[in-house]
Amino acid sequence: MTLFSKNDVIEVPVKLRPAEPSDLKADTKNLKIGQPFWLKSQITGKFDNKAYILSYDQDPAEIAEWLNKKMIYVPISDLEL
Repeated sequence: MTLFSKNDVIEVPVKLRPAEPSDLKADTKNLKIGQPFWLKSQITGKFDNKAYILSYDQDPAEIAEWLNKKMIYVPISDLEL
């Protein structure tokens, strides 16, 4: 059962850029919990159809691997436009 109709769905454009380590780290040891990010496939070059949110449940080694492979993108802030 859907709680909304197709007429309620909107598309929102978001400008993204490749993530830097400072985008994902609160300090030298901790991830920036709550930071949204998008993953880009190395195989297809397409983005997953959802945003991810950094959380305590995520493996920092996996995040580091994605970052090193340039798979993580973050939203551009107003100051970067």
